[in-house]
This record gives sequence, C-alpha cells and structure tokens, in this order.
Amino acid sequence: MILLYSGKMQAVLEKQSYILLSRSDVESLMCLDPANASLQNSFGQLDNDIPDAGIEVEIELSDLLLDMCPIKQENLIHDDQKLILLASLSDSLEYLADSVERLGESFISPSTISENKSDIHQSHHTRTTSAIPKSLASLANEYRRLATDCVRVLRLEMQLETIYHMQVIVLKFMMVLLCCY
Repeated sequence: MILLYSGKMQAVLEKQSYILLSRSDVESLMCLDPANASLQNSFGQLDNDIPDAGIEVEIELSDLLLDMCPIKQENLIHDDQKLILLASLSDSLEYLADSVERLGESFISPSTISENKSDIHQSHHTRTTSAIPKSLASLANEYRRLATDCVRVLRLEMQLETIYHMQVIVLKFMMVLLCCY
C-alpha cells in the first residue's frame, strides 16, 4: 500500500497545486483562511460561519491563481484515482497521528509515573518517560502537518481545475465571437 501511495505521490508532487503550496504567498493566505482552523481542529468541529475576512482571503487567493493564467491541463492532477488516493493519504496520516499520540499517552500513564518515582532511588540509569512523549508528539505533529498539506493540495487542485475550465469556456466564447464577425 505504501508503494502505491509513493508512486501516486510522485505524480502529485510534480503538479502545479503542490508546487504552489510551497510558495510563501499562497501558504500565508491559506493560513489566514478561517477554513484552515477546521483543518487543525483535532475535535473535527466545523464552524459554519464564514467571516468577512475569510471571504477576503478567498478572493485574494483566487486573484493570485487567476494571475497565473493560462493554466495548462498537463499541470493538473486529472486522474480521479490520484485525487482519491491523496484524500485517503490525508485520512491515513491523521489516523497515524492519533495513534502516535495515544501511544505517547500510554507512556505517561499514572501507573508509569508512580513506578518511576519509586524506582528513581534504585538506579541512576533509568530512562525517563518524559523524553519519549516529546518525540512522539513531534512525530504526531509532523503527520498532522502532512495530512493538512494533502488537503491543501486537494483544495488548490480544485481551484486550479475550476480556473482551467473557466479559461476553456472564455476561449470558446471568444472563438464563437470571432466566427460571428
């Protein structure tokens, strides 16, 4: 399954939406977007109220993407299977992050803490459990960041796909106008 993901991810990494995500202006706009908060909300509660600032960020992002015209179809992810796998990868990474957090919490259970306090006088070379959860928390955060990046790539891809189709419609309309005159 990982090989399937890695092969499909290579195809995604070469596409315009992923490349755009690494740009600082796109990244900063996406971080300002109120929808970004729902991506980072670990409880999964969505806020249906879109404040005016969110609309302004959306307009700025759309303007930035429109300035990139023309968008070429070969720069888009036009394989539905790749989009599905990217969404699945995001879900898998979220699940993995949750599992890593649960594992970290198991290291600092109350019974482990009390055992460490009683064993502290017996050996000077005992490993403390506080170092393990920090590294696991860091790993879980990295998995969550990657899951969020997958969703952001999907979002950018849908916006670029929409702009591409708008371009095609405008070009066809212009061709019809030229043919009429």
